[in-house]
Amino acid sequence: MGAAAAAAGERAALVAAERALTATVAASITPAVLLARYVKAVIDVRVLVLVSDGSEAVAGVVGAALALADAGVEMSDLVTAAAVAGVPGALRVDPSPGETAAATLSCYLAALPHTSTVAHLAHTRC
Repeated sequence: MGAAAAAAGERAALVAAERALTATVAASITPAVLLARYVKAVIDVRVLVLVSDGSEAVAGVVGAALALADAGVEMSDLVTAAAVAGVPGALRVDPSPGETAAATLSCYLAALPHTSTVAHLAHTRC
């Protein structure tokens, strides 16, 4: 029974992480897509994380933006993204899970560089 409960807890944590990644990708990509040209369309983007070694949201957002551009979806700009973690004495770009856990602050930024627009900004422990 203990192993089943542990497995259920791990699955619940994984589902929560998937939902957070989904929300981040959607919030970061939506401002770039010219939605007025796709009124009766559904654009479905899926991100598959094969290895989780940090900054999955950054990789997912950049990959999704490139996939949409390759598919011919009209966008105002390509989305770029970066993650930074403040660990004691330094800032780490593209932090590993260990650096993120040890961070005193963390920041995620998705931007549209051509239009100088911030698509999504999230920060924690500031």
